[in-house]
Amino acid sequence: MYRFALYASNHGFGHATRMAALAASLIDFGIYVFICTDRPQYLYQDLPNGKWQYRQCRIDGGVVHGKNLTADLDATKAMLLDLFAHRDDIVSRETLWLRQERIDLVISDIPFLVIEAAGYAQIPVFGISNFDWAFIYADLFKNDPQMQVVINTIYGLYRRMDRSYLPSLGTSQSVLGFRNPIECGLLARRCIKPRPETEAKTLSIMFGGEGNMDLDWQQICEAWDGLVYSTNTSCTAHNHRLMQASDDFLAQIQISDLVLCKPGYSTFAEILSAGKPMLYIPRTSYPEETVLIDGVRDYPAGKCLDQIPTSVEGWKEVFDSMPRVGKRIPEDNDAIVGRMFQDFLDVRIDNANLMSVFDLGSNNLNYCLWDTQNRKVLHRCWINTYLARNMKGNELDYTNLSNQIPALKSLLECDAQIRSRKYLIATGISRIADNAASLIRDLAEEWKLSAKIISAKEEMKYALQAASHLIPKNKQALIFDIGGTSTELVWRKAGRGFAGISLQLGLVSLAGHSEPEQAMQEALQELTCETFDVLIGVGLTATLLVSMICNENPEEILDKNDLKLSRDELQALAQRISEDIMNKQFSSHDELVTHRSMMMAAKFVTLLLDRFGQSDFLVCNEGISVGFARWKTL
Repeated sequence: MYRFALYASNHGFGHATRMAALAASLIDFGIYVFICTDRPQYLYQDLPNGKWQYRQCRIDGGVVHGKNLTADLDATKAMLLDLFAHRDDIVSRETLWLRQERIDLVISDIPFLVIEAAGYAQIPVFGISNFDWAFIYADLFKNDPQMQVVINTIYGLYRRMDRSYLPSLGTSQSVLGFRNPIECGLLARRCIKPRPETEAKTLSIMFGGEGNMDLDWQQICEAWDGLVYSTNTSCTAHNHRLMQASDDFLAQIQISDLVLCKPGYSTFAEILSAGKPMLYIPRTSYPEETVLIDGVRDYPAGKCLDQIPTSVEGWKEVFDSMPRVGKRIPEDNDAIVGRMFQDFLDVRIDNANLMSVFDLGSNNLNYCLWDTQNRKVLHRCWINTYLARNMKGNELDYTNLSNQIPALKSLLECDAQIRSRKYLIATGISRIADNAASLIRDLAEEWKLSAKIISAKEEMKYALQAASHLIPKNKQALIFDIGGTSTELVWRKAGRGFAGISLQLGLVSLAGHSEPEQAMQEALQELTCETFDVLIGVGLTATLLVSMICNENPEEILDKNDLKLSRDELQALAQRISEDIMNKQFSSHDELVTHRSMMMAAKFVTLLLDRFGQSDFLVCNEGISVGFARWKTL
């Protein structure tokens, strides 16, 4: 599992929230993320537990602001000189940490000293921003020749980056130190927890993480016919609602009829991605703002407030002149992550010949990125699809799989940026559902995949290929793969042949069975074959059993190939889950269903072990997506 370190500038909240957006897509793509900054941890509260770490550290300072968010040049200069006075200590600390944590890639937005640390740690470093500090400081200190050596040093550090990316709303002139920046779309957080719409018209006032503007808040509230939300603690207007700094400002944007703000990349990007009208107040003599304002000049629902009204009537006139609706500009997070990952592979591997394999099962999709030259896995992850759970009669309850399963679309969007031959193999429920063939055909055409609903026999072949390296020499092994609607069992025959059976029973069908244990026992009666020396469980079900028994994140288990589970461990897990179900220990229906499925899996494997007199089984985390890739490159 790759480990990426994201360094967010300690300036305002914009860099931090932009890194939150990037982190979310990296995590969805199966990357473990470290977020390194001193910005508040609540900015990352929507990221999934167990898949990232927050590391508090201060590595730059940006610009020090004075009244009305104007740049305080003397304070900024003092901060920068102090920063460079501690340069050696900072670089040494970060170099040591990068090595200790075995970081694979550093992504900077846009601290510059970490670039030097990554170089010493021999780790590639990428940069992403709509501006760099060389651009900002060159403008702010254009009349201060003493600062030129500092600016030149910052510029030189940026030039060392292996790749650089320029999201929309920036220009090549605003990233002076970036070599050949790659232009991207918007990088903006997605709203995870939307708020219910309010009947009252909503004005939201937000000026980022560096303070407030000097405005007549009472006039604004009186002029607005509805509710006004802000972090201003002194406003006493009856229609004013106080927001805390830790509130979800992205969710607030989603329910706003108008947003009043200062120009800032993340604020602009989140407003544009929500398609909301915005009114922005520019600051004087801050170089980033000229670039940002140019970037939104064609946004039909945006308006620059050059002169701040001095009366209630003046504010009413401004509000009445604003468009009522905006035009949503979708964020480009997944494509940015996919492009970054391809560039990461390019830095690490010369002329890699890649294969992407999507294994679409009954409830999950397993993804494998395969190096065909070296015949090894480069990257793996999986997502939940819940296809079998969402059945209506004999049809899947979908008309377009990627549009209706957001996680699937994110994964496909990331992979679309990777130069690889792309295959999709569908199993389980796709062999049963009447409309599966047309859904998969449409998916293949949309995303340029070579797709096929494979037979149970083909699935057995790929399961055998996945586990072949774990079969002890001169031993007969039974490989089993427990899916959502079917379970495949396969073993080698003489030469390169194989035999097996497909049981029409899986975790989803067991969950709906009135007597699941009896159904398991009856299904296993079909096993009239020879005895086996070892049993090997293949795929995600086996991985999740290890995860629950060992109390480890499933992603951390994917790279381990010497795992073994005992009958006693399976029984203890089944008993524990049964007691938790009785005591109603689960916080959501999905959590309950997942644990009940794992209880069924533990019992099923226990019966299988008893059937062949075995006390334990080997776990093969490499499922049929890897087996297919191995078979294709034999």
